[in-house]
Amino acid sequence: MPTVHPADELTWITKGDTKVPILRRHAVNGIIKQILVHNSHNQYTGCLAIGKSGSGKTTLTKRIMHGIHTSPEEWKLPREYQFHWFTGEDMFKMPKIIKSLSKGMNHFIVFDDASYTLEDASKTELATLANALTKIRHDVKGKCIVWMNIHYSKATKKFFRDVDFQFCTSYTPNDRQNLIDIFGSDRAVDAFANLYKTSSRHGWFRIPYKGTTDLMYTISKPFRPVLVMDTYTHLTLVDKQECEVCGKDPYHTDYKEPIPAEEVVKTLNKMSNQNFMSANTLRAWVYMREGNLMHLTPNARKLWKWMSKISETINCDWSEVLKLYNDGLSNTKKTKSWETEEEKQAKADFEEKIKEIQGDVDEKE
Repeated sequence: MPTVHPADELTWITKGDTKVPILRRHAVNGIIKQILVHNSHNQYTGCLAIGKSGSGKTTLTKRIMHGIHTSPEEWKLPREYQFHWFTGEDMFKMPKIIKSLSKGMNHFIVFDDASYTLEDASKTELATLANALTKIRHDVKGKCIVWMNIHYSKATKKFFRDVDFQFCTSYTPNDRQNLIDIFGSDRAVDAFANLYKTSSRHGWFRIPYKGTTDLMYTISKPFRPVLVMDTYTHLTLVDKQECEVCGKDPYHTDYKEPIPAEEVVKTLNKMSNQNFMSANTLRAWVYMREGNLMHLTPNARKLWKWMSKISETINCDWSEVLKLYNDGLSNTKKTKSWETEEEKQAKADFEEKIKEIQGDVDEKE
């Protein structure tokens, strides 16, 4: 009987009351340990995550951070890091940020959504940023992990793409060759592309196991597939784990007291006088936000389904369709494009109401 390689053995991840199987070679803890080993020996570690919006870059970042500060003691690796979240625009403040870091501490610094931030930077500004990163470990007198999230493989300057660990959370055919250049394996990129396309289109993906068996996963319940380049290019499966220590990204918002729906309706009524077009706008907006087609009227659902179906088979300028349709409506009157004093006052009153509700909550706390 052939011996099973340890990497191909199953391990189990506990999620609530459920245990989910995963191949050991796909577990993210191995990558976290490698990052810590690299950082322990080199003092500076650069990481880059590439992926479209909503593909899981921030979830991946938080998972790595969480795994670092909760890493097992038996690893005997440093896990005490201060975690810092910044946006891409903050990269221009790099020297100032480094100066503000606690000396003698280990730091994990994230620049989220760093795509194209440096496109208009001068050579002098780029040199200043590159120099700041080059000697950051000397300035803070501690170990540093710097992580950047971008949307496209070449969405930042080459110096900032020259990192120790690369991750990819999404795939587009236009970016295929760039990803092959980065990850060094067309086979690995194409295998990940198939997983990503299946998971994004169907909401599930499968991992081969022992030749004749597949491990089936629903996207984000709990895993997302991610392509990784560390010592070699391979797949990993990332689940969502974060806490108050590592979960405060730039777009994180603390809990806010719900605003009563009645207050929103009052403001909408003042702004729109409850006309038919406003009701249609609200229906369309709620549908686009929540994805439930039943928020539209029966006739609107019928038209929406028909337009969605024919748009798959015809090449048509839908903006022109809208213009011609509106031009042909009877009794069409020109709509105003300016904001009335009543609308301005309605919005101001609503903002005051929000402050009042939030203020009451703060006083109770």
